[in-house]
Amino acid sequence: SNLDEIARLINGQEPDITSLQEIDRHSFWNGRFDHVDYLAEQGGFQYSFFGEHVQSMGLSYGTAVVARLDLQQTRSIIFDSEYSAGEKGFVVSSVRWPGKECVEVDVVSAHLDFSSEQSRREQAAEMIEVLRKRGRPVILMGDLNSGWGHENTAVRRLAAELDLHSYEPQDRSLITIPKFKRRLDWILVSPEIEIRNYRVLEHQVSDHLGVVSDLVINRACG
Repeated sequence: SNLDEIARLINGQEPDITSLQEIDRHSFWNGRFDHVDYLAEQGGFQYSFFGEHVQSMGLSYGTAVVARLDLQQTRSIIFDSEYSAGEKGFVVSSVRWPGKECVEVDVVSAHLDFSSEQSRREQAAEMIEVLRKRGRPVILMGDLNSGWGHENTAVRRLAAELDLHSYEPQDRSLITIPKFKRRLDWILVSPEIEIRNYRVLEHQVSDHLGVVSDLVINRACG
């Protein structure tokens, strides 16, 4: 029933791409079935990619992307656990932009450590290295467990090192985790991608609120 509520929330937005964190596959505490496939089926998403970042003691969960666009050149990365209190990671896939199939963009679903700013900065550095090598414009989505704050936060480092921007990054009214009244969930995009109609969804289906935006690319073919 919880997944059905999440599916209704997603379907009401009619997204091309959805980024998911802490999503389960065959975990004992969530019914031992594939939650990624279930949400993809409920939403009519043709494509999905799941990155298993935790597999132990009957648990299987991580990050995922479900999409109406073909997901290519997929990778799943588990962050180095030296500085982290728990295993986190990210997935990345390339998509061809609708109507501009000559333009390829990397879409990322990420989940950073909740307990340590140092750990988040280390994880951000891992993401930066991977995404730079791929060499495409980026749409980075996820629970970064980081506010905009000072220049050394993980989200600021990702933005600076990958030349990404977000919608009104210092707007404190855009709260995504009501319990702590903070903005920890982000959509970050490359300079040629314009953010329109950015909004935080009011209906709460987990401890976090969903974030949605319309994106327009300003890059011609050829």
